[in-house]
Amino acid sequence: MIPQIVLGANLGDEGKGLTVDYLTSLKEHPAIVRFNGGGQAGHTGETPEGVRHVFSQIGSGVLANPDALTYLSQFFIFYPDSFIREWQSLRPILPKAPRVFVHQDALLTTPFDILINQVAEMHRGENRHGSCGHGINETVVRNLNGNYCTHVSDLLFPGALKRKLDVIRKEYLPARLAELGIPNLYRYVTDSDIDWTLSKNEEFCRAVVDAITIVNNILPIAAHNIIFEGAQGLMLDQDHHWFPHVTRSSTGMKNPLRLLAELAIEKAEIFYVTRAYLTRHGRGPLPEEIPNHQLIYPGIVDLTNIHNPHQETLRFAPLNVDLTAAEIKQDLKQVNIKHSVNLMMTCLDQTNEVQYIHAGLRKWGYTTDLENVFCDELDLNSSSVHLSFGPTRSTIQSPLSFLSKAHKRFAYTY
Repeated sequence: MIPQIVLGANLGDEGKGLTVDYLTSLKEHPAIVRFNGGGQAGHTGETPEGVRHVFSQIGSGVLANPDALTYLSQFFIFYPDSFIREWQSLRPILPKAPRVFVHQDALLTTPFDILINQVAEMHRGENRHGSCGHGINETVVRNLNGNYCTHVSDLLFPGALKRKLDVIRKEYLPARLAELGIPNLYRYVTDSDIDWTLSKNEEFCRAVVDAITIVNNILPIAAHNIIFEGAQGLMLDQDHHWFPHVTRSSTGMKNPLRLLAELAIEKAEIFYVTRAYLTRHGRGPLPEEIPNHQLIYPGIVDLTNIHNPHQETLRFAPLNVDLTAAEIKQDLKQVNIKHSVNLMMTCLDQTNEVQYIHAGLRKWGYTTDLENVFCDELDLNSSSVHLSFGPTRSTIQSPLSFLSKAHKRFAYTY
């Protein structure tokens, strides 16, 4: 079967977990590939019966199909502490333990990275980058240094890993804090018992290694029906012009194309996911932000993106169709294999069948036919669009169910 690639079209939180859950439910022997980001992802999966889980480092389709395996690629950033908690939390609600393969070269986040990240973000005050505080950028920065690298393969050698962590604490940590202008934190860190870096290291590493299979390539999943699960969204790509208010990974087709090349696969089906409105959890640009979203969309409910001291409160704006379509077109320019493009539109149940959007010639207006407005912008056929009217796969309309709707019902306002 042709691999499917799920990508966020906006600023994250678009419904990628729901989309992966839906696609996984349709397949036998599925494998879910995480190709960017790390433990900061919050992809919500919910069964029609109401079993709910927010996925971070395990594929979002295991509720739909417990036989689905997860592959965390070399482009993934692995945090073992949160992984083992998630793996254990899924045991009571799944008939079998999740099967997880992890590439040996995936970067390994440490509690030091998370601590630096959180303190640095708080230290920036009103100049925050919008970080979620999971140490993603700090893990990448530390490994780029070259002298303080940690990878998943290090978990196989807990004694050597502990020595590495001690060097990171004594040498890299104070240097990085000084670079960020917060040197006084070093005393606090050295006097703290920070999780697995300072105690029970060997026992912890053994528990993590027992829960995963460490591999050196993607080939163990080659015979499966593959679904690539992206994290964050196109407007958060590390090379986006909104830097530094972005994530430290490639959020579009760049990494999936490299992994497909490893598998010698030359075709794919791409799903770009967007809500019926725009959100951003964290600081950074959000065009036409609505200070009080309840004035336009009183039905919005989000149980996943709750307030936290790093990202603060989830922010809202009307959906800018022009901007989203432009990001998708830009991402598709790099695709050098045969492919089809699909659109998954979520949260339509929260907009009372009327969406306030920006589309065409820089104009704002209301529409009851959002899917066809997107089709016009992206030159898509309506059969390429899926609509979701709730949090579970049972609320997703197949494309054929709305082909009879009137076309181009968009009321411009000035």
